[in-house]
Amino acid sequence: MCVGNLHDISKYHAGFSYVRYTTINVHSNITKGRRIMLIRCTAHHLIISRHVESVHNVAIKMAKKGEPTLLELLSASGIHNRDIPISQYTRENSPASMSGRDQAWHCGIWLKENYRIDRSYDSGYRRVRDGMEIMGIHDSNVDNRLTEYYFGDWSELSQSERIAKARSDSKYAEYVQNPYDTAPPGGKSLAHEYQNHVLPMLEYLMSVDAQTIFLATHGLKMQLFRQAIECQSIETFLRDNDNPNRRFKNGAFYICSRRSPCGTYVSPHLQYVRTVVPWNMKLSTKWQDLEQL
Repeated sequence: MCVGNLHDISKYHAGFSYVRYTTINVHSNITKGRRIMLIRCTAHHLIISRHVESVHNVAIKMAKKGEPTLLELLSASGIHNRDIPISQYTRENSPASMSGRDQAWHCGIWLKENYRIDRSYDSGYRRVRDGMEIMGIHDSNVDNRLTEYYFGDWSELSQSERIAKARSDSKYAEYVQNPYDTAPPGGKSLAHEYQNHVLPMLEYLMSVDAQTIFLATHGLKMQLFRQAIECQSIETFLRDNDNPNRRFKNGAFYICSRRSPCGTYVSPHLQYVRTVVPWNMKLSTKWQDLEQL
């Protein structure tokens, strides 16, 4: 075992291929034939949250079924203020849906019963702020490293649809072969997001003086945080991203803790993880020790 810094070009084997890290203070150990990297952190708990369901989320689902337009949906939901131009409802400004507000209410109750949030950071998007307000989380800090991952011209497509589109045009052949390191047209690569947003954010959070830190972000960005914390290979990350059961639901919490769920032991590292979905606890998972994954 060792404790030290893992530099940008350093790589470790994680079953299939390699994941790259910036300089983060880590605890290195080999378990079950693979190397794991536990992140040393001052805080006892790090809670990473996906925003609650937004009107934009609902509109995309309904548009695929040939159902109401975004304007019709906003008007019917009672959320749309007719004095506000519909053009204001961009990806950043889409409000939480009525279902999303209900999700946030359940999330707020669960948080109050289990944690006291000392410091919070969020992407600044309206749907994120709507949910946090209902949860009772105020005075949060906006951090651009938590903004939604942008797929550029392919933003409204699912991953399988992006691959299908790429296969239909030879100039996107590289994306088919390597969707992690290759940027979609008009966007940035997942590798860029991981290296320039996720890892620097984790490095910053290591020294934040707070017991419980709360991050409010977006689905794919949340999965990139999980990739870093659980030391997932790129193949595992992409497989999870294609599996609806492994993708984070709206209003889900990914909780990383130094405190053992089975006793009083407090690790110097973020060692225990679980997913909680307060609005449907059946979707939640049990605690896992990263050294036992």
